[in-house]
Amino acid sequence: MFKSCDYCRHRKKRCVVEWAGSRCTDCEHLDLPCEFSQRRPSLKRRQTSRNIAARLGLGGGESKPTDVQPAVSGLAVPDDGVFSDAGRRRVKVDSLTSKINKTLLERRAAGGSDGSTASNEQRRYSEGGGVLRNPLYDRYVHDVQPFLPFVAVEMLADNVFDENGILADCLSRACALSLHLMHAQRSGDASALDDAIARQHDLSLADAAGVLLLMPCMHFSEATIERVLKTVEATSIRIREEEQQQHTSVPRSLGIPACVMAGAVSAYTWKQLVGRPTTLLRLPTDMLHGYAMSLGERTFARHYLLLADIGARFNQQCIRTELDGVSDANDATQTQSTRIAWAKLEYECLLWQVRLPPHLLDLRDELPATPESLVMHQLSSLVLLSLYSYILNRTDTLGGLIALRPVPGVLYFMCALARSVFICPRAVLDRWDLIVDIRATTARIMLQLWHQTHFENCRAILDMWTDVEERHAAFAAQVREEIGTGPWTVDEIDGYSVFWTYRDLRALTLELIVGDPGMR
Repeated sequence: MFKSCDYCRHRKKRCVVEWAGSRCTDCEHLDLPCEFSQRRPSLKRRQTSRNIAARLGLGGGESKPTDVQPAVSGLAVPDDGVFSDAGRRRVKVDSLTSKINKTLLERRAAGGSDGSTASNEQRRYSEGGGVLRNPLYDRYVHDVQPFLPFVAVEMLADNVFDENGILADCLSRACALSLHLMHAQRSGDASALDDAIARQHDLSLADAAGVLLLMPCMHFSEATIERVLKTVEATSIRIREEEQQQHTSVPRSLGIPACVMAGAVSAYTWKQLVGRPTTLLRLPTDMLHGYAMSLGERTFARHYLLLADIGARFNQQCIRTELDGVSDANDATQTQSTRIAWAKLEYECLLWQVRLPPHLLDLRDELPATPESLVMHQLSSLVLLSLYSYILNRTDTLGGLIALRPVPGVLYFMCALARSVFICPRAVLDRWDLIVDIRATTARIMLQLWHQTHFENCRAILDMWTDVEERHAAFAAQVREEIGTGPWTVDEIDGYSVFWTYRDLRALTLELIVGDPGMR
């Protein structure tokens, strides 16, 4: 959604920035500094958000406080360590190793040598007499783990780490694609990794975890995605069978770390939502929420996985609805259960943002938007648009059950979400390839909505979509053929006003459907 500089916000005008310009057109014309000041939400809005969070059961003391400090972009990173999967123990990040990495980064920034002496010194250092850590350890902890924590720290020990392997390549690429290092150069496409994985006879769990780090950021072939996910699934099944045979718990060295499983489940969820063909897998989708709540409260990773959990529950609810039907004339209990389940899911999709810290909010009161907040908004819009598209395609059954029909308010809301998806900055798009598929899925939803309602704004919003990677050429041609070339009469309603007004009114309706108290 559009942001406004201080002057445009004061004048209540749209802030238009030319692609190559450093100032908006109004500030350029008046020769004013184009500045974005940080604003805090009003006291009333903050209090309302706290009340909603308490009602959802997401606030308070459910999560453990963690010692965090803000990173460059405001993201929280561990202060003196990271959480490992082994009982969520605190693993100290050694100060000497941090200093060595800092020296290496300073030398590289100054255009100096690669610092092989410092690297050797780092590799000789043993933490508490334990295993040695490789040079990528600290880079992963500080640049990747707060965003995508899908590699277990024990996989980075020197006695199991291959510097020339797939995991090392994935870690280097993930560090370059980190959202708080937007100035860093991109690390190329995924074709080389696709070839390397295809040559592997047996793909290890560590290599699969490395690829999971990059799945949201790079475009892998369907064969690579399926092989990585099946590797995690097969390992999980093997462990379960061994437990049944031994009638005892298998040593942890044979287990799948929770972080790796979370990476597989979240990747599987997003691929389903964007419509990429994936084989049905037996993965424990219900583990996402528990693992996410163990992460730092202000980290991107925590809220990314919480949103993936909502998406996974939406996918599961769709499957249950297709199998059991929407309503049963002979079973009023089943009908009411389905009604409450969908109402609660929609309620959480609309209001889950109340748990986000300010640096992850892509809203008017939080300026300027950070790259991670833009990614979060894209993912949230995908879930909401998928939910409403599914319900509106079943207006006579499911839509009638929860009082949702394609009336102008709903259509304006969906158009506002789609518009915000299509104006994602190219710099963010280049680092999160998943957004390319999100944009294409949004275009499919809007085209379907146009066929269903002939709401004029749908065509104007579709005109904003471009197939930037030329990955959906046939569909792009179909869209252009069906919507024409315009121009169209568009009702320009501020996206924020539509979002807040619709969200609040619809939330009240859902509370009545469920019968509150506390949304049960």
